Amino acid sequence: MYVKMSNGKIYAVFRSCDDFFIYARKRDRMMPGFQWVKGCTYRKKIDPYGRDVEEYYEIGWNVIFDVGIPGAPGVWRIDGRSKDLAKDLARNKLVLTGGNYDGWTYLERGLSSKEFDFRDASGQYVEKYVYARKGVKYLEPKVERVDVTKDEFIKSIEFYDPKNL
Repeated sequence: MYVKMSNGKIYAVFRSCDDFFIYARKRDRMMPGFQWVKGCTYRKKIDPYGRDVEEYYEIGWNVIFDVGIPGAPGVWRIDGRSKDLAKDLARNKLVLTGGNYDGWTYLERGLSSKEFDFRDASGQYVEKYVYARKGVKYLEPKVERVDVTKDEFIKSIEFYDPKNL
């Protein structure tokens, strides 16, 4: 989950029990109210539906890919927070995870994965699920879909990596 604050900066949101926090490691990312946690890390408790939040949202990265198995999905959700995902995609390494399929690597009951070439994907898009905007909480998230090129797709994943925010 992410928030765009009234100062225009975007932060990753981390939840601890019923509290929501944003973190900063760089001085230019800090706002009044940040408190030292450890090392070079500062955090601030926020209300994701509060007035100082422009948007509270989630990002979904999706790849359109035919794996050649009847009944398998045609659209696959990619976890943008996976370690080195952007680097793997830049090297055309795409790992899809789904049900148990023959010839795929078994992970756990009902889940297997297989590596494919990212160049074989027929498309990719980013979905933004907006849960609140300018202090107004939505009953159902507003979904905004944007078709992107492969390079824009990778840049979006890099941008939203919590260590880059």
